[in-house]
Amino acid sequence: EQHGVEEFRRLILADATDSVYISSLCGRFLQRFKQPVTSIISCKPAEFLRKYPDVFVMTGGGNVGLREMLGPDAVSVPPPPPRIPKASREDQQLSNEAIQKIELTDQVYGGVHSRLGQGSTLQAVVQRLMAVCKQIEKASFLALEEVVLGGAAGKGLLAAPPQPQAEIVLFVRQLPSRNFAQWLPHILDTLSPVLEYQLAEKRASKFKVEKDHLRFQLGSGAEKELVVHVYICPVFKSREHLLECIKTSPPAERFYFYPAMVKERNDLVGRQSQQMKVLIRLMTWWTSRQAWSAAISVPPDWLVELVIINACQQLHGAVGEDDKDFDLAEKVTQVFEVFANFESLKVLWADDGAAAYSLQDIWRPLLAHEPLFMDPLNPYCNLADANSFDAHELAVLAHPPGCFDLFKREAARFVTVPSEDEEDSEDPEED
Repeated sequence: EQHGVEEFRRLILADATDSVYISSLCGRFLQRFKQPVTSIISCKPAEFLRKYPDVFVMTGGGNVGLREMLGPDAVSVPPPPPRIPKASREDQQLSNEAIQKIELTDQVYGGVHSRLGQGSTLQAVVQRLMAVCKQIEKASFLALEEVVLGGAAGKGLLAAPPQPQAEIVLFVRQLPSRNFAQWLPHILDTLSPVLEYQLAEKRASKFKVEKDHLRFQLGSGAEKELVVHVYICPVFKSREHLLECIKTSPPAERFYFYPAMVKERNDLVGRQSQQMKVLIRLMTWWTSRQAWSAAISVPPDWLVELVIINACQQLHGAVGEDDKDFDLAEKVTQVFEVFANFESLKVLWADDGAAAYSLQDIWRPLLAHEPLFMDPLNPYCNLADANSFDAHELAVLAHPPGCFDLFKREAARFVTVPSEDEEDSEDPEED
């Protein structure tokens, strides 16, 4: 940890300002050492800095300064009170001891799943997204080949996390198939005001151009707000052409090819059994409700989906659509075990013939990565790359018994939990 103290101090001194945003420090640490700061500390960055009040002063608003610069009389602002989600506030009327008595059976997990959204409501969301796709296709100035709905909606996984996300990929003819950084920003900057105007009737707002896509919010008022990510992708001649373009691009730019495989992702997840999709919805809901310390610690939905599919295939083989022996409670426990051991995970897919490529096609430098979780569609992508995902928090949060608490708190809303008085009354009286 002393290395972390010294490096944070050096970074703050380099800025020559009274205080620096903590997230900025973490990002610069990652750039310099090619690993997240959480790899050398065992808590959140802000908590770590508070452990050294003789060196650091918390100045508020997520900023930190140095005592040697601010003076000996500088006082850190107190830590914010723990944020209690609305669900947790409602749970407080039930004691933690009572909640822990809930047994998470298949039926209880099914009840939790049913609360993630009614079928008719979710279908209405999909219809809204399809209407947006049609409007984009109708009004776009781009030479569109097709518009594909991806993400949870495209895979048949849409549920109701705190803020649902969706992906829309625009496949455009006559675009360059490499050097995205040279042409993509200009197109996104031009597309943003066009879509903002064209989608005004759909209540689209808060448009923002990100590095590789356009982001906006759909819905307002009584409607559930939905975050939509719009990607632009060239039309590749074939899968071989796509892989050749990925291969010849610098590793740091390969993320631009993510939207190119949207249809393959939709197909891979979409063909899973309904039982598997229930499990995926439950676990992606669990990850969406965790209090992650930084964006790099949040596991992407695509990674979570693949971890679940791989775990089930490894443990029990592929589960068919009509399989009646799918033990949901057992599967949740097994997925948590994989999460807890994620930092030492090595999943190739190709060694079992489950990838869309052979073992020899895997980009050789990836084989030295740890953890290694290959994208079964892309032989050049390690989804567990420490530069894009820090698995430490996931591994910590997945340890029992605490990992089950969220499901038990949700189950407490519809499962009758006997009070202590009721339990005592059931005991036979002693003569």
